[in-house]
Amino acid sequence: MENNNSCRNCRFFKPHYAQNDDGEMYMLGTGHCENPHIHIMQFKRGFKNNTACNYWQAVKDEQPKVSINDIIKNMATRIEQIATYLNIK
Repeated sequence: MENNNSCRNCRFFKPHYAQNDDGEMYMLGTGHCENPHIHIMQFKRGFKNNTACNYWQAVKDEQPKVSINDIIKNMATRIEQIATYLNIK
């Protein structure tokens, strides 16, 4: 069984970005670690075969994914509530 833990999919890894001529941002192939337990020299040496260190943690979804339809329905309900409150017909 393969271990897919690497810096790239760790919650402490922050990718570096650049901006193209059109003003769009794109991710570079580099980044840095924001884990306070990693000594800077250890990070500069890197890790063998793109494996992660002992402090690797999975990325957690910060916000649950919500469908556009659910968002629009929720907005419609809120607009109806506001209209009722303001006595708009």
